[in-house]
Amino acid sequence: MEITSGDRHFMSPPQYAVWIPAGAVHSATIRQRADYQSAYIAASHCVDLPRIPCVLAIGTLVKTILSDFASRQLISLNAPKDLRLGQVLIDQLEDTQVLNSYLPSSDDALLSRLLDKLNQDPGSNKTLGQWADILHVTERTLARKFIRDLGMTFGEWRRRARFLSAVLQLKKGLAIETIGLNLGYSTSSAFIAMFRRECGSTPEQFRRSFV
Repeated sequence: MEITSGDRHFMSPPQYAVWIPAGAVHSATIRQRADYQSAYIAASHCVDLPRIPCVLAIGTLVKTILSDFASRQLISLNAPKDLRLGQVLIDQLEDTQVLNSYLPSSDDALLSRLLDKLNQDPGSNKTLGQWADILHVTERTLARKFIRDLGMTFGEWRRRARFLSAVLQLKKGLAIETIGLNLGYSTSSAFIAMFRRECGSTPEQFRRSFV
């Protein structure tokens, strides 16, 4: 799912959520089939929640509560037990790690061109120096733009883009080895190590969570 609010653009894999505070104008784009839950929390209960749109690294308890509400098709919480669950949900969100964005974007003309190319081909193994040559800038200039605009290195941004692509390919049922090769890894073990570093589980364990 991709969400835009003002000049901020958010993408999030399944173990993350996008938080939009009350009154923030936003739009959402889903480029492929997706299952998701949305929770609408009254502004009076959001005093200790983020005041600006951001990404939240949600845990198992938050996902379980949201899935329970969705499975019972709750539109509002009225029963005492559901109100208590709602309060637990808010408590958990208040203590959740806040990220500026899982995969940030940039308005910089040069950097946005590179990010578009990496999104189109996350398996590319071109180095930052090679991209700098293609874009007719120095490697140092490009590296500085990544830190300044995105808050991370070229390697970290590309790894996150590969992880998001891997999630989509896992849901399509592709073999682990095939996904690794598609994403530029010479061995399955290297791909699995990247995936585990990003979400704490192997690709196969992650796939089983959707079954």
